[in-house]
Amino acid sequence: MENDIIYFSDFPNLQETGTRKDNGKFDLTLLPTQELKEEFRGYIMYRCKNGTFRALIQDRTAYNHIAKFLNSRINRRIKSLGDRNPEKWISLLKGWMLEQGITIVKEKKSVYGTVSYGEAVTILYFRNVLKFLGPEDLRDEIEKDVWELKNLDIKIRSNPIYNVKTLDFRKIYQPDIREECKKAVYMNLQYEAIGTVQGELTIMRIFSEYLQKEYSKIKSCSEIDREVLEEFLIHLSTKDTSHSANSSYVISLRRQLEIIGKIYSYERLEHLFINTDIPPEVNAEFRVYSDDEMKRLNAEITQMDVQIARCLLIHQMLGTRISDTLTLRPDCLTRENGQDMIEIYQVKLKDIKNRSVKNLQNCYRVLLNIHRKSSVIQNTYLLMKKNLTARCSIWL
Repeated sequence: MENDIIYFSDFPNLQETGTRKDNGKFDLTLLPTQELKEEFRGYIMYRCKNGTFRALIQDRTAYNHIAKFLNSRINRRIKSLGDRNPEKWISLLKGWMLEQGITIVKEKKSVYGTVSYGEAVTILYFRNVLKFLGPEDLRDEIEKDVWELKNLDIKIRSNPIYNVKTLDFRKIYQPDIREECKKAVYMNLQYEAIGTVQGELTIMRIFSEYLQKEYSKIKSCSEIDREVLEEFLIHLSTKDTSHSANSSYVISLRRQLEIIGKIYSYERLEHLFINTDIPPEVNAEFRVYSDDEMKRLNAEITQMDVQIARCLLIHQMLGTRISDTLTLRPDCLTRENGQDMIEIYQVKLKDIKNRSVKNLQNCYRVLLNIHRKSSVIQNTYLLMKKNLTARCSIWL
């Protein structure tokens, strides 16, 4: 029985002060068969050796849900995860979760405030277990439907505070269009930032879903004509998205289809769009915080973790994008022509700017206090402490 309990405290990287031993554990006795116990044991041991305490707490919640699912009536004849293919498992898990009133989607908010939706943690955890136990995929990375960016033979222009690890083509439903899109994405990755490429992939998923419903006979981008495009643009304009999002979608779709046209010599795609297809940009309304709002914000800041509070104070002083504040480097304080300056690496523009700060003495003192705490911060950036990005963005 004791061998079927995996304690967090048995792994040095998972030991946390003040945590009782019985509060951090995976209980394999919850699983109905010995085969399932051994399968989950392998994955849990791997995660315990390589994960963080916080991540394993989340894993345990997902594991407990899956254990209940595996004990349900629909699985009474199942002895091993190998008894079904992965997609069948995921489909059944989603059905069980809906019956139990457990959400199958998770809302994700980026550091820039945009909201997107993905699969719930329990589903993602089960996918990872199934992938861990499955045979190794020896195909070239670009032949797969989910790309691990680290396995590509090109340098990815990534944003250090927005950690993108994969690109998923599975929701491009037409096989030929999926392959055409892969070629275009691979080419764009060599010249564009990962965020831009993600935007192009997102609109291709939306376009693919539309084609599947409205033009099911279309199998390749070579079959897309002006009439199909116009109908899709009308459909896109009726979706519950902001004006700026629609404009961005159309620009991304145009760029993606034109690249596909060049790669495959589909001449029609290179002349499919006209300038009026792109909605005109609306100038953003400039807004400043009132004195009362700043007082309430700063009152809340005083109650936060010290390092997070320092980060938000620096952010106020500099008036930069949050990505620029979070990527300040330890040697960011400089002098230029006798003037004290702060060197800011602008993540979005991939450029370095020097900025003079009126209240530099206070700014310097805050930065110095941050630097003294560098034992808990990555060496490259002053403020890139784990979970600092997401927690700061709530207030911005």
